[in-house]
Amino acid sequence: MFSFKLVLECSRLFTFLNLGIMLIQSTFPLLTVFLIKELIDAVTFAQSSQQGATGNYVVLLVVFTGLVFFLNALADASRNYILQVQRQQFFDFIFEKIHQKTTSVNIEFFENDEYYNLFSRTLNNADKRPLDIVNNTFSFFQNSISIISLGILIISLHWAIFVLLALAALPLGYVQWRNTNKLYQWYKSHTRDERKIWDVNDVLTNAYFATEMRLFDLSSFFRKVFSSLRNKIRTGFFNISRQNLFLEGGAQLFTVLAIFSVLGLVSVQAAQGAFTVGVLAMFILAIQKGISLFTELFRNAARVYEDSLYVVYMIDFLNLKNKIPENKDGLNFPSPIQKGIVFKNVSFSYPNSSKKALDNISLEIPSGSTIALVGANGSGKSTLIKLLCRLYEANSGEILIDGTNIKDFSEIELRKNISALFQNFCRYNLTASENIWFGDTQKPVFDAEIRNAAKKAKVHELLKGLSKGYGTVLGKIYEDSQEVSVGEWQKIALARAFYKDSQVIILDEPSSAMDPETEYEIFKLFKEITKGKTSIMISHRLSTVKMADYIYVMEKERIVESGTHEQLLKSGGIYHSMFHKQSETFFEKGLI
Repeated sequence: MFSFKLVLECSRLFTFLNLGIMLIQSTFPLLTVFLIKELIDAVTFAQSSQQGATGNYVVLLVVFTGLVFFLNALADASRNYILQVQRQQFFDFIFEKIHQKTTSVNIEFFENDEYYNLFSRTLNNADKRPLDIVNNTFSFFQNSISIISLGILIISLHWAIFVLLALAALPLGYVQWRNTNKLYQWYKSHTRDERKIWDVNDVLTNAYFATEMRLFDLSSFFRKVFSSLRNKIRTGFFNISRQNLFLEGGAQLFTVLAIFSVLGLVSVQAAQGAFTVGVLAMFILAIQKGISLFTELFRNAARVYEDSLYVVYMIDFLNLKNKIPENKDGLNFPSPIQKGIVFKNVSFSYPNSSKKALDNISLEIPSGSTIALVGANGSGKSTLIKLLCRLYEANSGEILIDGTNIKDFSEIELRKNISALFQNFCRYNLTASENIWFGDTQKPVFDAEIRNAAKKAKVHELLKGLSKGYGTVLGKIYEDSQEVSVGEWQKIALARAFYKDSQVIILDEPSSAMDPETEYEIFKLFKEITKGKTSIMISHRLSTVKMADYIYVMEKERIVESGTHEQLLKSGGIYHSMFHKQSETFFEKGLI
C-alpha cells in the first residue's frame, strides 16, 4: 500500500491511464487467437469452395486481425510513453521526499554507520521500486485476466491441459523467487562494500584529492583498493547468477517438455479429424500463449516480492524519528535578549560514544557581551556551540536564554536568532551573491545588504573585481566560474554569517585560513559590528581573543579557567602559558 500511495500521490492520472490500457490489452490474447482460428478456417474453406463471399470474409478477418495487432502495438507505445513520463515525475517526487528527510534529521544521524547503510539502500532503489511494484501488480492482474479467458478455451479441449500448463510454469516461478532472495541477502550484506567503492571512486575523481593523489603517488594504491572491492562484489554476484543459470535451465527444460507433450496430444487429435486446422492453430496459439502468460504471471509475482523487500528500506528511512523533536508550537524567542545565555551543569557525549565531550559545563554570557572560548583541539569548544544551536541535545543540565530552556523555544525561532560560522564552512558552486544571501534566505535579495556584509568580512573588493562581479559563479567546475583561495572562501562564509541579522553571533575559528593581520582586522571590526549583540568567538590566536569581554579556557571537556584577558595573564595558568608561547609571533606582526 505504501508504494500505491506514493505513486498515486505523484501521478494519479497517468496511473489510472496505465491501468485502463492494461485492462484493454488483457483481452487481446483471446481475441487474437480467435481471429487467427477464424482466418485459417476461412482460408481453408475458401480454397475448397472458391466462393467469393468467403473471400470477402477472409479480407475482413485480415483487416480485423491487423487492427488488433495495431491496437496492441499502439497500447504498448502509449504505455511506454506513460511509464517514461511517470518515471521522470516519480524521480523528482521521491527525491523531494528524500531531501526533506536528509535536511531535517538530527545531525547525529550523519555520524551513524547504519544510517549511511539505510540511506545508500534507499537512494539506490527509491526512484524505481515503488513504481515497479505498481506496474508489476497491474501486469499481474492483466495476465490473470488473459489466462482466465484463454483458460476457458483450453479447458474446452481438456481441463488437464490447463493444469499441466500451470504446473509447467511453477519451476520457473520457484527459481525466480529463490534468486530474488539470494540477491537480496547478498545486496544487504554488501551495502558497506558498495559504499566503500563509491568513497574510493570519489577519492580517485574528486578535485579535492587531486593534489595529494599526485604528490604522494596514491593513485595505484586507491585503484587497487577499488579493483579489490569490485572483484569481491563481482565474484559474489557471478556466483549467484551462475547457480541461477543452471536452475533456470532445468526449469526451462521441464516447461518445454510439458508444452511439447500437450502439442503432441493436440496434433494427434487433429490428425484423427477431431477438429479443423483452424481449431488446431487456435489451440496451439492458446497453449503457447498460455504458458507464456503463466510464466510472466509468476515473474510479476516474483518482481513484486523483490521490490517489496527493497521498499522496506525506503519506508524505514522516511520514518526515521528525530531524538530532538521539532517544537513547532514553542515559545517565541526573546527580542531583545535581556539577561543572556546560561549553561548550567551541561554534560554531553556524542552518539555511540561513552567518552564525554562536555563534562559538567557551567558558564554565563551576559546579553550584549562577547565571550571567547579557548583551548586545545578536542577540548569541547565547538561541541558547546552545537548544543546552543540545538544541533545536539545535552545528556544532562540546562541551556537557558533569559531563564527559558532552549528546548521550550520554537526551533525556527531559535535558529533564526543565531548566526554561526563553523570551522567546516560550506563552499557553494553558485554566484558570490548567492553564497552570501544564503545567510538569510527569508530576506529578498538586496544587493546593498549583500555588499555591506561582504565589506564587513573584508571581501568586497575581491568579489567586485571578479569577471562578473557578485554574479560570478564561484569554484571551477562550471564554464565561466572562477575559483578563489581558501582564505577568501572563508571570508565569504564570514560575510554570510554577518548577512543574517541575528541576536547571537558565533564564530568558530572564523579565520583559520586567514593570515594573522587580516584576522586581527576582522576581529576589530567584529567587535564593532556586534555591539548590542551577544557573541561567542573561538580562536587559537590569542591576539584576537583578548578583545573579548570574558574568556573561558577549556581543557579535557571542562572549563578550567575564566576571566578577562588581564586576569588570566596574571593568574599564571594555562591561558598565560598559551599566550606567551604565541607572543613572539604577535610582537613580530605588531599585533600586541
